[in-house]
Amino acid sequence: MLLRPSDSPPIQSNLESPTLHDSKDLDVERMIHRTPYAGPLYEQVSRRLKIYIRERGWQAGQALPSEVTLAQRFGVSLGTMRSALQRLEDRGWLERKQGSGTRVTNVNDYYVRRFCRYQIEIDGAPAFPEYSADEISREVRKATADERRRLMLKEPRDDLLVVERYLTCKIGPIIRETVRLPLERFPGIDKSGPLPIAIFTMLDTVFDVETDRVHENIRPHIGCNVLEVAGVKNHEPLLECNATAFDTQGTPHCLITQLVSLRSAECAIVR
Repeated sequence: MLLRPSDSPPIQSNLESPTLHDSKDLDVERMIHRTPYAGPLYEQVSRRLKIYIRERGWQAGQALPSEVTLAQRFGVSLGTMRSALQRLEDRGWLERKQGSGTRVTNVNDYYVRRFCRYQIEIDGAPAFPEYSADEISREVRKATADERRRLMLKEPRDDLLVVERYLTCKIGPIIRETVRLPLERFPGIDKSGPLPIAIFTMLDTVFDVETDRVHENIRPHIGCNVLEVAGVKNHEPLLECNATAFDTQGTPHCLITQLVSLRSAECAIVR
């Protein structure tokens, strides 16, 4: 069942201003504490921790302060902080090892493992292709009736950024992809540069929208071969994948359509 976001106001936490160490800490903490979130306290803390990690520019492999220090800095109990850290570990932001503390990880790896459906074989082992993207077009337009329904949008706040692009790699399937993002949810995204390959990673790290699940409808593509300009022959099989991405509240936030060439014999669809 599709869960809709709660209409209840954010829980008022006891996130008091912690002890600060430098001016950058001060700026980050001010931003953290004026960012409202609904949900359990540990989830609020985990989202504020993401801001803290991002704004301080911590890279993969960098160690976080101890759990006790973080709990004091965010003004919460040690148990709440541990739950928040566990949530970030579960969502690919952190790695925690007994005796070596907590370290930042590459959150993009988490999204690739969870949502990339195509694998190739390299030296006898499965691997994910490394893609490059070439945008064909981008526009801002009103959502169609079907898009409004799928994204739970209401007029007149139903403007979409629509990007069409090719995803290509040396080995593996060629993909023509159409991405539709609501501007109400992602303000300013239409004025940014080209979308990165890892869209879900960008939505999480820039807009704090976590993709929790993706509903896909995959079927053989029937019709004209729109991949012909990318070197795919007319007789080669194509798959059509229509996907709707949902956040942790069960709200749809992104539509993606892919036409996938299966010309690579080593390509496998991972379900």
